[in-house]
Amino acid sequence: MNFGNALYIQIAPQLGYRVTDHLHVGGSISYSVQSQRISPGVSASQNVLGGGVFARYMLINFNGFKNNYGKETGLPMSGLYATAGYERSRYKDNFNNIEEKINTNALYLGGGYTSNFYRGFGYYVELTYDVLYDEFTSFTPWPIVPKAGIYFGF
Repeated sequence: MNFGNALYIQIAPQLGYRVTDHLHVGGSISYSVQSQRISPGVSASQNVLGGGVFARYMLINFNGFKNNYGKETGLPMSGLYATAGYERSRYKDNFNNIEEKINTNALYLGGGYTSNFYRGFGYYVELTYDVLYDEFTSFTPWPIVPKAGIYFGF
């Protein structure tokens, strides 16, 4: 995304495994680039590389384990879930040509909503809170982190 003098791009694929109909676990990698021109001659940028693990547990399943046609699938089709995830990141912070490399940890706890929309494809939206948030070393500006994405197979 690009808004005038600011740029933010993130790529964060995840690979998960369905342990039970209610429990999914997995891992992720992520890379993001952020840059901003604060004023003429003053700029800031970050390159962030990270990886982590996550777990999601379905709390409320709205469809049972049937799709919209009443066919038994064994997969939760839509519902609310609790999530927990640990992420370790290393980022290079550059402010006015002064470069600093920083390692940071995050422990995200929260919940979300998921729904399949077509033959195994689905989406999720979640809101998490980083309980290890540190205003000086975390690369997000606040501890509450919204997330959204699409998936296949869950």
